[in-house]
Amino acid sequence: MLFGPLNKTSLHMAGMAHSDELHWFAELLDFHGPFCEFNVLDNLWTSRVTSHVALAQVPGMLTQERVVEAIQLIDTALKRNGLEKPRIGVCGLNPHNGDNGSFGREELDIIGPAVRSAQALGIAAEGPYPGDTIFLKVQEMPVPLTRW
Repeated sequence: MLFGPLNKTSLHMAGMAHSDELHWFAELLDFHGPFCEFNVLDNLWTSRVTSHVALAQVPGMLTQERVVEAIQLIDTALKRNGLEKPRIGVCGLNPHNGDNGSFGREELDIIGPAVRSAQALGIAAEGPYPGDTIFLKVQEMPVPLTRW
């Protein structure tokens, strides 16, 4: 499904009780599987594990299972869109990828293990890469990337 940006405040004022349009669409379609928003610019696709929540909530929402699910979701979507062998670059959460735990442990405890789990499933995922520099990698690896 392709749609333009929606104003969530207006949707809520009009009576939408869901946190965002994605959850509203899922209910309307009676869909209970994983879903997310992909942002696409030429050959660059991005997705995320969390969406439309305050940044302060994100660390508590990250689990290995949710990260693997997000990696699988974009891998499947890319294959369905004609990319035979997608390579997925996964971002970390914290500045400088947590700097070995100095700025948070999500990369060490959640994201890194999730990437390894996705690799064990045969998905060409790499990372985590620092979110503040991953887009520099686009020049080196002109492939789809996923982010939070």
